[in-house]
Amino acid sequence: MTTMDPVSRAATPLQAHTSVAFPPPADGFAHILVSDNLNAPRFEKGDVLLADLSRTEWRYDGIYVLDLHGQQVVRYVQDRGSKGLYVYYLAAMDLGQFIPKSELRVLAAIKAVNCTRRVA
Repeated sequence: MTTMDPVSRAATPLQAHTSVAFPPPADGFAHILVSDNLNAPRFEKGDVLLADLSRTEWRYDGIYVLDLHGQQVVRYVQDRGSKGLYVYYLAAMDLGQFIPKSELRVLAAIKAVNCTRRVA
């Protein structure tokens, strides 16, 4: 049984993943279910990400759960100096967008990926 539950500890409710296949994460962390293949091959639809809920602002280049235009998304965030932060996904790195640090809404930072691949 898989459900999506909002994690109320985050400033904006984070849609977290709960499943009988994974034990609940430690306090201060949440599981995020990948719902698309935009960041393949790093992670794909069905993978489960471990998110650190204490990271609610950009601190370093990495993978974050963001509130982007009112939608929860998982994106890479990279500092590009005076241009601001570059937010992108792996499938189309050149189609990313620049966002000022002050306007980036970080919900959590991704710490680990559990890749669940089907072998036939």
